[in-house]
Amino acid sequence: MAVDRALSTEEHRQALLRNLVRLAMENSRTHDEYLGGQKLKTGVIRNPPRYDFPALMEAFSHNDRSFEANFSIEPIAPRRPGFDPRSLHEPYVLVSYRKDDSGSASLLDTRRVERLDPVATAKLDYSPSLYERFRGFGRHFYRVSYTFLDTDCCDSAHAGEPHPDYLARKRREYWEWRESFDRGLVDHQWSVAASNCGEVLTEEDETGAGTRDARRLF
Repeated sequence: MAVDRALSTEEHRQALLRNLVRLAMENSRTHDEYLGGQKLKTGVIRNPPRYDFPALMEAFSHNDRSFEANFSIEPIAPRRPGFDPRSLHEPYVLVSYRKDDSGSASLLDTRRVERLDPVATAKLDYSPSLYERFRGFGRHFYRVSYTFLDTDCCDSAHAGEPHPDYLARKRREYWEWRESFDRGLVDHQWSVAASNCGEVLTEEDETGAGTRDARRLF
């Protein structure tokens, strides 16, 4: 790709998607270096179907498979040397998930990443700083949709957990997640800024581990 011309609309969108993947991978590595245990993971789902999450989560709450196996997740971080986001082709889903007591996961489906039109952009509460303008921010904005899941209702058993207890726990976790879904607390849309080369504007998150989130421009 030539470096002395502006990216086309689609080239810019693809660059943004690759940078979102890189950000998630860097967060997994940073978290692992700081806390160890490979507890914050990043994966991708290639060629995903259109998801009916309540039906899927209900079905997965009855089986013994892992979260990765249930959703056909290909782990890419923190410890997979050499993975190149350029190997991904749409559609795919970027998955950030935790292997700890929180059991949380966020899924970003590339089919739900949309460039904002000028009218929507004008409503954003964002004025780039001089430094951000120097880095190319202030002209490109996207709406990114995430779905949040509770992995405990669709993951494998804890070590030493009796099978009846395991299945009962998964059902409880499913109904707790389903209540959140019914209340509209599972799907979230964030507006984010991107530089001229598709880098996403970020800020340090609240974990204290040095990981970063895309800055949300509500």
